[in-house]
Amino acid sequence: MIIDFITLSNYGPYYGTQKIDLSPVSQDKPVVLFGALNGSGKTTLLDGMQLALYGSRANCYDNKSSFSKYLKEKINDNSAQVAKTFVELQFRHYSEGKEDIYKIKRSWILNKDNKLLQTIEVWNNNKPDSLLADTWNDFIEGVIPASIAHLFFFDGEKIEDFAELKNAQKLLKIAINSLLGVDIIEQLNSDLLALERKKKTNLKNDSERQAIEVAQKNVERLEKEKEVLVSRKAKLQNEFQRAEYLLSKLNDKFNKEGGDLYLKQKEIDKEKITLENRLGEVNKYLISIASTSSPFIMVDNLLNNLLEQVNVEINISEAKLLNDKLEKRDSKILEMLKQLKNESPVSKNIEDFLTEDRASTKEQASGELFLNCPADTNNQLKQLKNELPVVEDKYSTYAELANNLQDKLDLIERKISAIPNYDMIAPIIEDKK
Repeated sequence: MIIDFITLSNYGPYYGTQKIDLSPVSQDKPVVLFGALNGSGKTTLLDGMQLALYGSRANCYDNKSSFSKYLKEKINDNSAQVAKTFVELQFRHYSEGKEDIYKIKRSWILNKDNKLLQTIEVWNNNKPDSLLADTWNDFIEGVIPASIAHLFFFDGEKIEDFAELKNAQKLLKIAINSLLGVDIIEQLNSDLLALERKKKTNLKNDSERQAIEVAQKNVERLEKEKEVLVSRKAKLQNEFQRAEYLLSKLNDKFNKEGGDLYLKQKEIDKEKITLENRLGEVNKYLISIASTSSPFIMVDNLLNNLLEQVNVEINISEAKLLNDKLEKRDSKILEMLKQLKNESPVSKNIEDFLTEDRASTKEQASGELFLNCPADTNNQLKQLKNELPVVEDKYSTYAELANNLQDKLDLIERKISAIPNYDMIAPIIEDKK
């Protein structure tokens, strides 16, 4: 496992969002070294890694209080009450000759009722994977088991714990006190206090001595009862820890067999029905869009060519109509000029201009009509062209929504396929009871 980076947000002394790159510079320089004063957050950084990977099973959580209380204590004091706290870790892991990138993010936030809300998110090769998030404990056990995580995640201050120097110091202190006779002095002091109490008792009158003796007997009786209760408490504590350990093992086995998914089966089935209904509604709407002008989106270039051809034929039709009118008009004008017997250059120029103008219009009118469309075809095509972007935008939006719903439905199908039969987990459930 190669850790790429860790991100801490409002966690312990880390205010705001702090992302720390842990990727080695090169293979020749594989060590990333942190140095800072005590209390700067070195151990907190290491605890954040374990918390991201193992949650309540992390070594940094000592089980002395509830895990929710532990997380509340880890919220930065300067962050807003509504600010989210999270730890995020990305690492690479090689399995069967293939490298995969995993990212896990554990978040928690206090709601208005001061209740802690926790979430866990997992990405596999940069893609969200809720199924892996549900079975993360089983997965990470196959990478680095929580029981030996302390051998991989420790700082310089914790090396002392491995060597158990504190216990050695205690034993050494007892040995030195014995050599110097300090333990005798302590015992003598205790005996003198007992003798002093006895002498004071002898100086009392009979009734007072009797009362003191009764009190002493009560104290002795209570001390014996205390010893019995302490012994019983220790026995019960051992039984509780043993039962807690067995229950933890059963829970791990239960989750590994998919028991957590089995417990959520009704919720998963309900979510599947909701997604199927929603996807059906979206598909119906897509079909209704397809029954309008949306198919023309696929032939947009052909529509442009069609509109261009319609405009050409409109000009040809108009030129043909105009040509017939121009011939009649020009004939009348030339006849009038002849009647006036006007042989001036102006008359000649007018005749030449009219002849040239008719020739131009006739040439334009000589084009062939292929479509012979109605007069309002141009307007209809322009209206269709204006509608297509709106239709395309609607179709794209709902098509994307349909794809997202299908992805979620596929994920639900994966979860359902991972739900075990009751017969597979029934023995574990009975053992837990």
